[in-house]
Amino acid sequence: MSSSKKQYKQSTRAKIVENLLDGFDVVGELLTLPPYSGPRYNFEYHMAEKEWQKVYGADLKQKRALREMRKRKWITDRKKGDGVIVKLHSDVIVSHLKDRILQKTKQIPNEKVCLLSFDFPNGATKARNKWRGLIRRLGLVKEQLSLYSTKFDIADELVALIKVLELERWIRVFVAREKLSSV
Repeated sequence: MSSSKKQYKQSTRAKIVENLLDGFDVVGELLTLPPYSGPRYNFEYHMAEKEWQKVYGADLKQKRALREMRKRKWITDRKKGDGVIVKLHSDVIVSHLKDRILQKTKQIPNEKVCLLSFDFPNGATKARNKWRGLIRRLGLVKEQLSLYSTKFDIADELVALIKVLELERWIRVFVAREKLSSV
């Protein structure tokens, strides 16, 4: 993928996930978590039952998409008192973050670049190669062996993705000046 982004066609499932994650501010929550704060496989939220039914109980396409997400175990919902507990698995959050990165068209201001640096341990060759493949698919460009860059404003999404995948120990994201000013 070059400097132009591929257009992303949103499915009903993607819209539901986006509404849930944005409504619960999962990305903001991930960004404020301290590093290495333990497993984050599930994210749980409380909604009023009427609100849940109003938003996700009316449209047939949304019902089908929710059924598919339940079948994949990406989402569970159960009644508790007068509300609904909605639990999102990290797989759906990873999928959503990837989609958000691919959708980004806003670029970082001139002379700045988003850098992603990583240093996996020696025994993690398979994980390192999978990570390289993922960041290439997300549109980052190889600068050096373990340094990738992009002009798109995706730093927050990358940080959130790294936290969900629990890779903070080995990966850093920077927004830096691209060139030195002449003195």
